[in-house]
Amino acid sequence: MNSKWILGVALLALSACKNDPPAAPKTETASTATQTAEQAVEQQPAGLGSQYVGLDDDARAELAKSGDPATIRNIMTFEMFRFGNALRDGEVGPYDVGGKRIEKPLMIGLRQIRGIAVRLANPAPECPIECERQALNKLAEPLTAGLFYKADGSIDGQIFKTLVDKLWVEPADDVLGIPAAKVYEVFKPVVRDYALVYKAIGEIGVDETKAEFAAAAQEDPTKMTTFYRRYVNMNDVAGKTGLEKSVRLGIAAGFWMRRFDDGTAPVVEETLKRLLISYDKPLHDATFASK
Repeated sequence: MNSKWILGVALLALSACKNDPPAAPKTETASTATQTAEQAVEQQPAGLGSQYVGLDDDARAELAKSGDPATIRNIMTFEMFRFGNALRDGEVGPYDVGGKRIEKPLMIGLRQIRGIAVRLANPAPECPIECERQALNKLAEPLTAGLFYKADGSIDGQIFKTLVDKLWVEPADDVLGIPAAKVYEVFKPVVRDYALVYKAIGEIGVDETKAEFAAAAQEDPTKMTTFYRRYVNMNDVAGKTGLEKSVRLGIAAGFWMRRFDDGTAPVVEETLKRLLISYDKPLHDATFASK
């Protein structure tokens, strides 16, 4: 099996901005589901992450710190499915949350994935943003021999590329016994948000967007989340993309603004292209048709 994986894209989640307030991991999804996440995992078919069932959080975190790409992507996949209550008898979605039936595949925001990575890195309780970055650097360093986060809170583009290369997997291969192409379907709604919001920012104007971002960060760095939401509303990002109005659009816009700000947008764009060419050619063509 290829020793890499699509989780490289999930590791975009490690990209908090120095001007953004810390985002607490969201755990309510698993706790409010009509069937608990633990029960969902226990009911998975034999072999589908069964080697991790019964291990406590600390034991799984230690495995994730091994530096072995296959182990890391398996643990992260197991954690994501467990956290989101995504697998039911071996199938991805639909699922129930608080009694409401969700027909779409698992909608894991990148901040939630980031929260999982932080938890696996085992930082101190009530970990502030600087502490989270240190924990995430510690988690990534065995794979990269370098620090994902720089001292100023920006990410290192070369380290990002190294993570993608090490954790990439081809569609025909599998993770936890699940074909990678099927794993992609879980993340497809999130990938679609980020891809089309990126295209919309290009249409709005990258230079103009960068200037607005810099001004907002200078004015009040604690209110960037409000700025991201205002930006997508004022520029009708939902209308430009055909996506449903949602806070996810603001999160995606903020992610790309931070990438423009720290200079890593080109390497992230190349990763997005690579992902979509391999896993979602129609979305690739819709996103990059004019490039």
